[in-house]
Amino acid sequence: MSSSDIYVSFDRKRYLVGKSNILRCQVDLLNTLKKLHNLKVLSREKNDLKKKLQEYVSSTILEIKNLQSKLPTPVLPKTIVKENVVSTKQVLSKGVTKYDNINEELRIIQEKLKRINFGNN
Repeated sequence: MSSSDIYVSFDRKRYLVGKSNILRCQVDLLNTLKKLHNLKVLSREKNDLKKKLQEYVSSTILEIKNLQSKLPTPVLPKTIVKENVVSTKQVLSKGVTKYDNINEELRIIQEKLKRINFGNN
């Protein structure tokens, strides 16, 4: 035996539990490494898709500008003329208003009442 070698003895049950824990940790570590690798791959794919999308958007914008340059520009008037909307007040003020009709009916009824009252005296 050399002076740097140290031996430790475990009972079989503790040895198996320890070995099992070490193996589980290795499995977890390998699964984590696998997931990290998948994340890196997905990140690269995401960046590639972003670049493609940017290219599609820029080409679409360019295509729209080309189409707009070929289309004629519409001539719009500087001022917009409003249509003359005839309100009900204007119509009523030209003719006989509802208020005047009511006043006329009141006047007629009051005259009839006067005739009836004078006829009784």
